[in-house]
Amino acid sequence: LVDFNLILKSKGNRRSKILAKLSKSCEIAQKKGMPIIIGSGATNFYELRALSNLLAFSKFLGIREYKKPFYFAQREIIRREEAKEKGKYIMPGVVVE
Repeated sequence: LVDFNLILKSKGNRRSKILAKLSKSCEIAQKKGMPIIIGSGATNFYELRALSNLLAFSKFLGIREYKKPFYFAQREIIRREEAKEKGKYIMPGVVVE
């Protein structure tokens, strides 16, 4: 999980170290095929960030498929709704094939 709020709240040398570690971690995760999740890390309404900000940040970190971490949840919701329409959705985690 990449916490955008952690970077925003850090200052100076600490911020640059965090960014360097995140960039390296994302590079390794991509090589190993691991999923990368980017969140705003907001603890209140004022810390929320626009999707465009998080997309730009993920691109900055060098994530090749930088849109993928954001649209995975939406695709899952669409699949669930389609399964509901077909009567195959029972409850969370249970879908009739």
